[in-house]
Amino acid sequence: LEMWEMHQHRELDWVETQAVRRLCVLPSEAKLSLGEFLYEENPVWRQYESPVSADVLTSWYIERAMEIEKYSGQIDNALGLIKLGMDRGVKGLDVVHHQIQTLRTLVYQCNVDSRLSLTRLQNMSTLGTLQIMMK
Repeated sequence: LEMWEMHQHRELDWVETQAVRRLCVLPSEAKLSLGEFLYEENPVWRQYESPVSADVLTSWYIERAMEIEKYSGQIDNALGLIKLGMDRGVKGLDVVHHQIQTLRTLVYQCNVDSRLSLTRLQNMSTLGTLQIMMK
């Protein structure tokens, strides 16, 4: 792990000074992670705490890409995340990559209803997908 070189581009705000930081330090016996609140609000995310197995990592990429598409409709961002995982050697992303690529083609090139979702596409038969393409 290599530390990033940092340059200070502005003066520190008063809350960023060492004096204030010393006042806000947690006692050493309280070993609270700064990201702990994320797991308290969403306990299901505990499975993604490190260290993670290859299967859990693959699951994270798939679930996150599906959430991106489901909640924002940003197909290209979901596809980009899957491609990033594939570029980094995450195994098991081929099927969802193909599905998101098919969804992208249907929505952007075949001008199918933009409300078509990845979940709906995954539940369709191959014949159903072809029928949509032919419309």
